[in-house]
Amino acid sequence: MARKDICELGDPDRLSFFGHRLFEKDYLKNKVLSNIVCLVMICAAVFLGELVIGSLWEILFGAQLWDYGNLPMQVNRYAGLIPAIGYGGAAYLIFKFVYKPLLGLIGRKVKYGVAKWICLTLGVLIVLDTLIMAVRIIAFGQPPMYWQVRLW
Repeated sequence: MARKDICELGDPDRLSFFGHRLFEKDYLKNKVLSNIVCLVMICAAVFLGELVIGSLWEILFGAQLWDYGNLPMQVNRYAGLIPAIGYGGAAYLIFKFVYKPLLGLIGRKVKYGVAKWICLTLGVLIVLDTLIMAVRIIAFGQPPMYWQVRLW
């Protein structure tokens, strides 16, 4: 019997939640709907994530990490429809065209224990990066500028 993950998402063509597929049959209509639901969920997660994370960093550390105040259709300086669609659309494309094939390759070539250690190592590095950024904000009063996207 194959091992089931607790929060298996499947892929954009066959989206699933906790191992249960959203659409059971592999009809073209169901694949299109599954991709649309996946895109909307990712964009919503980006929108809400930016809203919560941006506000939380400002409340906790008094630092403004980014500002969408000059964009149309923004909720506050931390969340806007245009960035959510842009970043969410890019994440969707990565999920569909990079993540799925890469996961298949890893599943065929890398043992589960090795993959688990790779994920654990990357997770620890992400947490350390966040902690270092918090310490830098506390020490210097402003966040480090890692990268920037200019729309116009």
